[in-house]
Amino acid sequence: MSLYIKLMSYFIISGMNDRAHISDFNRSAEFSRRHGADESGTSIFERDSFKEFTNKKFRELLKQENLNEMIKMREQALEFRHNSQVEYMNKMLENKRVSPRTFQRRKLELEKWVTKEREQIKKSKRDIQKGWTSFAEAMKRVIQRIIL
Repeated sequence: MSLYIKLMSYFIISGMNDRAHISDFNRSAEFSRRHGADESGTSIFERDSFKEFTNKKFRELLKQENLNEMIKMREQALEFRHNSQVEYMNKMLENKRVSPRTFQRRKLELEKWVTKEREQIKKSKRDIQKGWTSFAEAMKRVIQRIIL
């Protein structure tokens, strides 16, 4: 409704207050109220769609099953990358593009990196579980305080 008042005051101040312009404005305002507003009453031009999208996605990610799925996907991505790198290095060795010494050095570097990433995933998983348990305990304490 504030948009309606702003536009009406603009038309009145600018001298466009004859009946034809006001009736056209009323029809367009009614149309925008019907078609341009969502459940909260704000028009699509007044909303911050990027912020709404990120908030929605963040809320979805905070669900525990989604977090577990993300961890599983991260593990799968790591495994895929590891396998593809090993295949690539083996092909390079077969085609004699790298020496056996370089191959062993790169393979050792890759294994160290994979081990480090797996440890990071495990740490993230532990941190998430710890967070969920502390959240559940906090909720229990709040509920107990409310009941008492």
